[in-house]
Amino acid sequence: MMTATIEQLWVYPVKSLAGISLTSATLDTAGLEGDREWMIVDGDGLFLSQRKLPQMATIKTEFQNGQLTLLHPRSGELPLTPPDGDAQPVQVQGAHCFGFAAPAAASKWLQEALGIKETMRLVYFDKSRERPTHPERFGPYHTYFSDGAPFLVANLASLKSLNKQLLLEGKATVDMRRFRPNIVISGLDAFQEHHCRQLHNPNSNATLALKDHCKRCSVITVDQTTGIPSPDQIPFPTLAQLNTMPDKPKAPAFGVNTVLAAGAGSEIRRREQWVVG
Repeated sequence: MMTATIEQLWVYPVKSLAGISLTSATLDTAGLEGDREWMIVDGDGLFLSQRKLPQMATIKTEFQNGQLTLLHPRSGELPLTPPDGDAQPVQVQGAHCFGFAAPAAASKWLQEALGIKETMRLVYFDKSRERPTHPERFGPYHTYFSDGAPFLVANLASLKSLNKQLLLEGKATVDMRRFRPNIVISGLDAFQEHHCRQLHNPNSNATLALKDHCKRCSVITVDQTTGIPSPDQIPFPTLAQLNTMPDKPKAPAFGVNTVLAAGAGSEIRRREQWVVG
């Protein structure tokens, strides 16, 4: 029996802002509880991300006494409470969904933090309407504002392999934050995660179904501390040579798109042993 250890757990309460490292989290069919429930959109309701605004990485998120708070050196702290009112149509990765707009003060705070004047709004996902994503790939699962699958599982050995190759090429290494995973595991060989079908917790009977390779974009070139993209696109070209999408030999892959097949409402904890299938 092969097992994997849960090494890291991450949620990203606001899409494309800094994540929060957790010791435990609640599993839900839409993702880890609290993950990507908020999103920043432009004046047309189209999602904004580090692809266009890499400095979004510098806005930190924290749960303070149960309340989500945004933090940035330029604009201070912004406590957030899920808004209500009339849900507005928004778009994420070509999908249409709805979100409740935060007060205008949140928009001004974000403009100051990001150093831009363009119109933007902070929205909270309308949970009364489900958002299925790629049912042909993931089945009858839904998520909030994530790009695709509800979960991303990554492997520490794969990161180690990538960094080893970067060093051989005389390039700087990268940390796991660039890949924005939800669940980071150890115990598998490098990129072996792409050949596994599931992770199962024998104690809670929760099962995570590993669906397919995660195709990576320019976000992996952004330093998650400074919000500055690498001038030579590290680690994009190296990863593209080391591990690619099965049907796209020039497209880099890292991590596995994942759904919750069983165990909604159960807890996942760091250092737990999960059975690999």
